[in-house]
Amino acid sequence: MDNILPIVVVLILGLAALLHFLLQNHKWKAQWRDLAKVHKLDVKPGSWGTPGNAEGIYRGRSLSFKTYSHGKTQYNASAYALSARKSWYSQIILSLENQPGRAITLWKKGLTDRAINQLGDQIGDEQFDKQFFAHESHKDFLNSMLDSSELRNQILKAHWPRGSNLTINENYLRFEMKDRQVETAGLISLFDLLCDVAEAVEKVY
Repeated sequence: MDNILPIVVVLILGLAALLHFLLQNHKWKAQWRDLAKVHKLDVKPGSWGTPGNAEGIYRGRSLSFKTYSHGKTQYNASAYALSARKSWYSQIILSLENQPGRAITLWKKGLTDRAINQLGDQIGDEQFDKQFFAHESHKDFLNSMLDSSELRNQILKAHWPRGSNLTINENYLRFEMKDRQVETAGLISLFDLLCDVAEAVEKVY
């Protein structure tokens, strides 16, 4: 009897974990269906914890969202277990109308990077410069784009893991981060923030 009890406990815990995962998967699919219905986007919800993809017109702009991965899951013979060596990334591309030749790149700093405050272009906002590396192709383009303290604060408050990067070119904006964006509420907030950034770019002449 004593030998059976641990097995029963493991089975119960396994079934509870499976039920939780199935409920979460159902919740994610429902959210993605709402995303398609409310925002008129063509979506692929994904399944079993795999994030979905979306594309279409959002706030008057062509939008593409996708997730992709690097690496693979391997079997560790010595540990008799699966070893995950896969990293997930999210990418958002938005259309915009920028002047030819003007470009900006922003990188979210990691903890070890924050001590190097002078690397990259500075905008004069101490908190922003502490959090981000920046590079601009034209002098003062970055400062003009981020002239609004409200927009800077929105970017600072957004969930951008370290290493996230934002690239602005002549006719598109591309955002990439090492993370799987599953919750659609967070995804919509990110769409809106990037649209605000695109509008700020287009206002700079």
